[in-house]
Amino acid sequence: YIPMAKGFVYLAVVLDWFSRRVLAWRPMVYIGQISYGIYVLHNFVEDLAPPALATLGLDWPRSSLPSFVLLTALTVALAALSWTLIENPINSLKQRWSPPGSAADSPAAAPPASSR
Repeated sequence: YIPMAKGFVYLAVVLDWFSRRVLAWRPMVYIGQISYGIYVLHNFVEDLAPPALATLGLDWPRSSLPSFVLLTALTVALAALSWTLIENPINSLKQRWSPPGSAADSPAAAPPASSR
């Protein structure tokens, strides 16, 4: 069992290193910022995109891969707009109107520093 335990520890270390590298990548950090918008909007995009395209006289892709790619692109674009125009400005109000010493003033509430 010792060699198996060593292999498991090695695998855990490698996976931890790899996942930290992947999750620290700037596009992944941005996806993490807009992930709530992706979660909230994905069903609306899936339900409303085909009729909206039909109204514009465009055909909806019948294959599942092009449909997935189009829905994902639309969802990410709308989530990015939502983050930029709605969520981020509202989040910045926390520091303006929170009482001194509240959770909004703590270092844990601050966004992570860029790791360059």
